[in-house]
Amino acid sequence: MSLIKLDVPVARDEDGYWSNPAIPDFDEDFDAYRAWLKAQYIETKHAMLESEKDGHPAYIAYYENDEPGCQLWNDQPPAGEGWHTFSIHDSEDGPCWVWARRVGGALWQTSNFKDKP
Repeated sequence: MSLIKLDVPVARDEDGYWSNPAIPDFDEDFDAYRAWLKAQYIETKHAMLESEKDGHPAYIAYYENDEPGCQLWNDQPPAGEGWHTFSIHDSEDGPCWVWARRVGGALWQTSNFKDKP
């Protein structure tokens, strides 16, 4: 299995959503998703729009004004190196921002991306 590229341009749609195009469709099979992440040496962190302060413009637009999407939301990466936006998607709890980075062994740089660690 080839490792996917994490450092890809993020082109959000009109509602503010986007996912890394290399993520397979797991059709809500979370065990398969977690196994795939492990095989890809990917660590993820999640941020939820609902966790933003009530005064945040994206929070107001989505939760108070019932506007679709999360165009106004721009989350900050977690502490540490190598984080990339992996997905910005809607969930049962509202918009979710998923950050990802390669772990285990050396952190891989885009300039020397290889198929195996």
